[in-house]
Amino acid sequence: MVRKSPQKRSDGWVYAIQWKERSHEVKIGFSLNLKQRFTDFLTYSSDTLVILKAFRASPEDEADLHARFESKRINGEWFKLDAGLKDFFKVHCRCDTKEARQGFGSFQKDRIIWRPLALEASTRLENAHRTGLPRYVKNARLYVLWAIRDLDDNDFFCTPGAIIAHPLNNAVGDDWLPKVLYDEKTIYNRISLLASEGLIKKGDNKLYTLTAKGEEELFAAEDKMLERMENRKSVSPIYPKMPFDRKKR
Repeated sequence: MVRKSPQKRSDGWVYAIQWKERSHEVKIGFSLNLKQRFTDFLTYSSDTLVILKAFRASPEDEADLHARFESKRINGEWFKLDAGLKDFFKVHCRCDTKEARQGFGSFQKDRIIWRPLALEASTRLENAHRTGLPRYVKNARLYVLWAIRDLDDNDFFCTPGAIIAHPLNNAVGDDWLPKVLYDEKTIYNRISLLASEGLIKKGDNKLYTLTAKGEEELFAAEDKMLERMENRKSVSPIYPKMPFDRKKR
């Protein structure tokens, strides 16, 4: 699976934060050291700090965001957090907030709330379905099975990296690289579990393939979905029948 060209990154962070008592405002800033920057903020105020987003980026990325949302600027780096800005953070802005939080550990846990703005898992799954992921793929387990078969059918090297980088594991968006449907940890865990259950196997070439048992689980999931669709009650027409549509007696 050929990966997309990686976007330029740096050792710095772009962050979006707010004070708990001022939830209608958001500060969009840049820092090389998030822990030190947040410590400074907490020194200035007794309020609780809420982290809405953090991602690896450069000062240019921060400047781009400031320019994009100039009409929402309140003062300095503070912006009005309206529905449009929330939607951008959820849908179009990449998210390394989980990585950032891991670097903090238990630091100031009573005064920092991590509340990243991101799409719900169900919404990301629905987006993937609209772009080509079969509708019977409803969880990470089925996704891994399906991706292995899809990669193998299309003559791609089926490695864990290829499963993660599959285009349908990545939400459709702009160059801000939205969050993937299933992250690396989830996929590696499912691969380990499926291998232990005998649904997939790793060959001498270190590539994964489905076993007959794995194929059966995929077919069963697809058959179950088709059965549900066939049993659905017919939907009423949007418009009622007109007099000239009635059959003559």
